[in-house]
Amino acid sequence: MTTPVERFIEALDRNGNHPRKSGQGWTARCPAHDDHHASLSFTTGGNDGRVLATCFAGCEIEDVVSAVGLTTRDLFPANDKRHARPKHSQRDRARKVKARKTEASGVITLETLARDKGLPVDFLRSLGIRDLTNGGVEIPYHNADGSIFRKRIRTALRAKDGSCWGNGKGTCPYGLDRLSDAQEAGYYLFVEGESDVWTLLHYGFPALGFPGATSVGATLRAEHLNGVSRVFVFRESDKGGAAFVAGVARKLAELGWQGEARVISFDDAKDPNEAHLADPDGFPAKLRAAMERAEPLRVPDHDAIGEPPRHSLTTDTANAERFAHDHGADIRWCDVFGGWLVWDGIRWARDWTRRVEALVKESVRAIYREAAEHSDEDFRKRLAKHAAASEGAQRRDALLKLARSERGFP
Repeated sequence: MTTPVERFIEALDRNGNHPRKSGQGWTARCPAHDDHHASLSFTTGGNDGRVLATCFAGCEIEDVVSAVGLTTRDLFPANDKRHARPKHSQRDRARKVKARKTEASGVITLETLARDKGLPVDFLRSLGIRDLTNGGVEIPYHNADGSIFRKRIRTALRAKDGSCWGNGKGTCPYGLDRLSDAQEAGYYLFVEGESDVWTLLHYGFPALGFPGATSVGATLRAEHLNGVSRVFVFRESDKGGAAFVAGVARKLAELGWQGEARVISFDDAKDPNEAHLADPDGFPAKLRAAMERAEPLRVPDHDAIGEPPRHSLTTDTANAERFAHDHGADIRWCDVFGGWLVWDGIRWARDWTRRVEALVKESVRAIYREAAEHSDEDFRKRLAKHAAASEGAQRRDALLKLARSERGFP
């Protein structure tokens, strides 16, 4: 009888992906996407020889095994019944709702968005979301006092496929106007994006959403946590999940927040909305169970991420110091590979998705906020000018080159 890892290796070989031994595991080109960088990494785990696999390009593991003619059950021993798939009726229901994305032609409406997310139109409308005359929907982002901060325009069912900010400057978390709900409950659920916030609010769970996995550092502030003693951070199963959790941990440490923070996730759903679509009736109990077994959030060691940047300097070296301070817990420079490594939540892995470049942009743009908060008007203008110059490709390349030698990176 073949073991799970032998089955997986044979299936990859038959498909032409040809795994190679790497340390205690294997790497291969991912069969679920046009892979040129051996993004798939897998090893064995537990005492039963189960296969633990990750695609660093973000492919779902179900898509990976399906591409080579297997199912997720094949990654576990034949006699292991604990990892059976959810009931077909629940999975089929989720797939049918998600499949409706293809029904909408052109720009979305509030009705198609609500149907795709499995939420009542009137509920989304009660949150201030409305149809736009020329198509698409408008989603208001509020301050904690209920006033509108900015509005975001959604033209596709998935935000990453079509969304942009309206007039104004800056970003903020989504759902700040529900801070009083979190204060009353004593906790917040931190999630990525708007759809998960809608889902959690629909069930009465206080939630705060962030526009992008790496945006926490630029948006979360101490006043957003006033009166909140616990935070549950939802970790999604895609490539941004680890970045989101690490970003929250780093920001909470930076703010000196003294509350309790924990990490939650679902074994059979990427995010809260997907779990809701699969089983609306069972969702509240499923989430509460996940909160009960949530693990403590690991807060990065301040000494490991470098000293705070010397804010009075407007040089490439100062930018490198800022970058080390902002992201030193999540990335490393490796001279052996001649490239950057990123922490994926389990191990240090090659940065095939250019996550480090995205973090550089985030760190540079945070300089604008640093300038706005400075009391010296002359220096504020000087720093803002430096921030604009730092967005150039040459200055960003210089930042990365200098950051290699910062304490905590090499």
